[in-house]
Amino acid sequence: MKQLFELDIIDSIDISNVKKILENNTNLWDIDTFRQEAYRVHSKTKSIVLKWTDNYDYTDIRENADLIQLFEPFITEILTKLDNKFKYKNPHVFKMVFGLLPSNCTIAKHIDQKKILQLPNRIHIPIITNPDVITYINKNEHYMKEGIIYNFNNTMSHEVINNSHKDRVHLIIDYYDIDEFNYKCLT
Repeated sequence: MKQLFELDIIDSIDISNVKKILENNTNLWDIDTFRQEAYRVHSKTKSIVLKWTDNYDYTDIRENADLIQLFEPFITEILTKLDNKFKYKNPHVFKMVFGLLPSNCTIAKHIDQKKILQLPNRIHIPIITNPDVITYINKNEHYMKEGIIYNFNNTMSHEVINNSHKDRVHLIIDYYDIDEFNYKCLT
């Protein structure tokens, strides 16, 4: 069940191997442009989509098994940490995507309003960032540090401002108990 906090620290994780993979495979950012084309607020971003579930029809799921395999065992370690934290009976990943916010760009203030986006825990793991990348949640300023696993409340007003000369990269995961999710979405 989604909590009322703005941003909660779950755990930490070693991101060094993932950074190397991303640095050595810059072409991955150009494979799938759906997210930035479909959502105006993400128009300036780039994505590496590992798993995507449609916001309107949550039975429409697509996974990129090759990309998921490329980032193993990092993904397995994250999911183990999430399982240990939430202890769901039937844990499920709704979405898993690396999001890149280019230098000197912003993600405009918004609230994820569709019910399907409000129920899962929105997990953020900063992979590449710096103190000049500021996340605002309910007008409160947050600096999200590399290698920390955060539970991010996307049901509150939020925006990101990258005031640096470097791109910011987060792994974003929507994670929930499928039994609870199905009950709340269907009622």
